[in-house]
Amino acid sequence: MIGQEDNRKRYVVEYRCADQPAAMVAFIPLQGNSNPYEAVDCADAIARGVACTFTSTH
Repeated sequence: MIGQEDNRKRYVVEYRCADQPAAMVAFIPLQGNSNPYEAVDCADAIARGVACTFTSTH
């Protein structure tokens, strides 16, 4: 887990699947939160100010 958004109150989680070369970032709503779940690639996450640390499977 990277952290939590201040404005939309969602957890921010970076993950990487073994068969994928790049990581993804999920924005997961906290319980009772009506904001949507989102999954974006690291380029989009970085544009939102989220730092990715899983960049490749090497």
